[in-house]
Amino acid sequence: MKKIILCSVFVFMSLLFCDVQDMTGKWTKLTWDGYKPYPDVTVQDNVISVGVVTSKKGFELKSTLQFKAKSGDKVVFNGTIKGKGKVILKTQSYDKDNKWLGIPKGGTSIDIPTEWDNVNLTAPVLNMKGGMTEKVAVTLFLTKGSTLQLKDSTVAIEEGDSVGDLSFPRQFTVFVVGKPEENIDFPKDAIPQELYGVKPMNMVLNNNQIDFDGIMKARVLKQNAVLYAKLSAPADMEYDLGAGADYFMAYYVNGVKVIDTMTTGNVIDTSHFSNHRARVKLHKGDNLIAIHFQSGSGKRPRLSLGGAADLRNLSSVLRMSDVYEADDYEKEIQRVGNPKIIQGILTEGMEVKSGQAVYPKGATISSGKKYTLPSKAGEKYFAVGLRVCRFLEMGSIDFRLGEGLVLKLSRKETLKNDIDVAVLYNGKRQKSMRVPCLSLPNDVLFAVSRSEYFVNVSSLNDSRLRSFNGKLNLENMGEFSSSIYIETENAAVDEYKLGLAMKEIRNNNVPMKLELAPEFDPVKAGWKLVWQDEFNGTEVDWENTWMNKPWAPTSPESIASRKYASVKDGMLHIKCVWDKQRADGTYVGHTARLCSRRHFGYGYYEARVRFTKKPGWWAAFWMNNEGRNCFLGGGYEIDIFEDYTIRRGGPMVACNLHVTRGPNQNSYGSHFRLPGTLDDFYVIGMKWTPFELSLYLNGKLVEARSQHTPLTSLTYDALNHALCLTKQYICLSGQAGQSGGRATEPGEEEYLVDYVRAYEYPVENAPKVKWSIMPKSIVKDGDKLQFAAEADREVEVAYLYDNGFLVDYKTSKPFVFDVVIDKAHYADTRWNTAGRSGRSPRLDCYPHVLVVCVQDKAGNVGMTEVFPVIVGNKPGEPMQIFELPGSVKATEFNKGGHNVCSYKQEKSQGRATGTEVHDRKNLHLREAGEYVTYSVDVKKAGRYKVTMKRWNYRREWATRALLIANGKYVGMIIGEPNTDAAYAEVELEAGRQELVVISAGTFGLQPAEFIFELM
Repeated sequence: MKKIILCSVFVFMSLLFCDVQDMTGKWTKLTWDGYKPYPDVTVQDNVISVGVVTSKKGFELKSTLQFKAKSGDKVVFNGTIKGKGKVILKTQSYDKDNKWLGIPKGGTSIDIPTEWDNVNLTAPVLNMKGGMTEKVAVTLFLTKGSTLQLKDSTVAIEEGDSVGDLSFPRQFTVFVVGKPEENIDFPKDAIPQELYGVKPMNMVLNNNQIDFDGIMKARVLKQNAVLYAKLSAPADMEYDLGAGADYFMAYYVNGVKVIDTMTTGNVIDTSHFSNHRARVKLHKGDNLIAIHFQSGSGKRPRLSLGGAADLRNLSSVLRMSDVYEADDYEKEIQRVGNPKIIQGILTEGMEVKSGQAVYPKGATISSGKKYTLPSKAGEKYFAVGLRVCRFLEMGSIDFRLGEGLVLKLSRKETLKNDIDVAVLYNGKRQKSMRVPCLSLPNDVLFAVSRSEYFVNVSSLNDSRLRSFNGKLNLENMGEFSSSIYIETENAAVDEYKLGLAMKEIRNNNVPMKLELAPEFDPVKAGWKLVWQDEFNGTEVDWENTWMNKPWAPTSPESIASRKYASVKDGMLHIKCVWDKQRADGTYVGHTARLCSRRHFGYGYYEARVRFTKKPGWWAAFWMNNEGRNCFLGGGYEIDIFEDYTIRRGGPMVACNLHVTRGPNQNSYGSHFRLPGTLDDFYVIGMKWTPFELSLYLNGKLVEARSQHTPLTSLTYDALNHALCLTKQYICLSGQAGQSGGRATEPGEEEYLVDYVRAYEYPVENAPKVKWSIMPKSIVKDGDKLQFAAEADREVEVAYLYDNGFLVDYKTSKPFVFDVVIDKAHYADTRWNTAGRSGRSPRLDCYPHVLVVCVQDKAGNVGMTEVFPVIVGNKPGEPMQIFELPGSVKATEFNKGGHNVCSYKQEKSQGRATGTEVHDRKNLHLREAGEYVTYSVDVKKAGRYKVTMKRWNYRREWATRALLIANGKYVGMIIGEPNTDAAYAEVELEAGRQELVVISAGTFGLQPAEFIFELM
């Protein structure tokens, strides 16, 4: 074997532009003096080996090739590596004359795996201060102490949708010039002092919009406004911008018209800055934007504007908008292809059990109906979707549209652990990609229009979106049938859908400050240690520190499981024992769960642990609380880690977040790789602040990439995920179940925990916020509501949340929100996100609990009290009309069922309207957010003391209820732990009223009687 030593000689840099470039033999040392002493670099059998990096400033391997690239593109590196330490993908920028411009910020960094593993790294292409980037070289940067072996590497330039990286202006000088006119004249090369006798006003883009509601008259056609802004460029360069108008617009840059919809209007119904795009040439210095806007005949004249970064930060994912055919495989019915239905399969990371179908080889999924492609002018695509849960054998799953168009998912011997995903047309391969088998289950969506196709593969396992698209002339496709052909053995599928899909376009530029500290030490940060267990005793402290389940701590099952948890050698040992065989030959596991007797809010939570290996169970460090509303009680679960993913191969661990709001659940998840082996101990920490849940491994922020967030760290935030308010219990547990596989032999294994600690997040610097405008709490469908809040200091942004999800935000005072709670108005908000399941949330009579949060310049977050709104509630027929002052029996709420006079949360199917769902022997209001309505006759108006007598059940729990009188929220009934009653003071008007009581406690309300006394 021939060994080659890479020398620091001049290597000719050839210019290259290609889809994927094989980089074998195309790496060399970067010989900067700051990297001395250089590590040994050798090549043997096409494997590059880099010895230990000893320089404080690290070391780099540099490509001997240059690649054509522009700002907005992305460099994608793929290679098989092993070693130790950290590697970062970087680029070096050059202009068209090959002048070196610098090293852009950004680029993926990962811990180098200790065993051979295939990795993907990306880095952005940016313009530099010295000019516009036209070429890049690629480098692999190694930190001090690192070693690296590299083989089978490739580099590709992924072309971006937009060019440029300047920040688009947010403040505009605006002239609203009065009565409607077809044409007005205005300067395009300078900002005037006044226009048509009108002085300018300053307006700020809010969510990329200038809103003329209240400034222009609604439904008056072609009212005029002219807007100006300056865009400063450090050098001559190209730049992409976008605009959408309701409804006419002419857009100029430096006097040149670049977008014109004055004749056609916006064309697309929803005005958005992605509607119309233009690539413009900017000169060094200030560039003037001038826009002539004319209103349409709609209710709200508005203009949507954005730049290259805004366009680049759009998430463009396809979602089903019209479903023609669907099968969730939950029912045993006759189906084409005669699949075997398996019920109760737990989808990993989703906390949801579902049915799956196993089709025999040669089976077809098809209704046999004929379809045509949507019209060319529309925004919709014909789409077929299928969740591929299991794909173990060689073969293929083919999505066939008509005679010639196929999306083929193939497993081949030559691909080893990947699935080949390719589009074929008339037998000719168009575009393709590889998807790891370990990413299963995957939601596959194949969508086509008359001119293009899209393929989305969304992993439910690692939360990555893998996708591609291409152009294809399908104008002559005519009528066609759709089918899915199963050409493999034992494939399991779920969630078949056929219909129309649309691009889900979302702007990720909502201003929100997240700390995302690369390293975090709660002690150095000044966070107070408030709870801990070092496990230095001889047994688990079940009396003071731990319980098995908060909702059933003394059940026989809980007590019996305690024998599987012990303390010895300064550690907690949670054991799983497999001793009982099932009919299928696998074994049942028995293990233990520990939940803290205290519950906690924002803070830092860490444990030093050793993970597990055997199938049939998994270990977890997590936080949760009973309840189904993250603003009132429980409503979410933070799985700091779950190690069931280790059974899928490699030291990959999962971190999940599940958020529930009534009938809806959003699940999010990411995976992270351990830097060492499964025999090592690791410190796993979760930093939880109002806007951020970030995972730390050995004190360092974990890097991860998931389709549900643009962030590159394992962070769940209050913008892309949810705002969580209620307190949680800390849990350490073994979980015996099917995730990660079943145990195939008897035996046992231990999960070890050295310590667990809780640090309290300091809230003393948070702004104080209060409501200044509140609407009624019982409203009709389509009612316009107005909310407003004010803070005790200057704040930069105010955010309106509904049951944990963002619905609006403001970047300037007054913080006034106009809201309509219905499908049309919520469609484009974060509330309407589906999470990992892909199922869109359901708007029904479940209470909408709203909060306004504010953030100051330092990043401190404050928030209002909660405020409930119920849309479409009907009082129902009274069981009894109670007279006040007096008492109201808790079980004699109005007649009617789900979504009529009450809301009873069903974890499975909700009851039909009008059916009885409550047990009238005693009223639990078990889940936060459930409510009932009482009819009362208030004989005397005035201020009342309300006493809620409690049932003799779990009085160690605090209790909370929200009270609405005659449609108006009047306050909270509060009962502390170990008390017989809860209390409130409310103002009631005389006459017939409906009182609505909403459970706002984690473990339900448990009322026996309400007593109303005049004060």
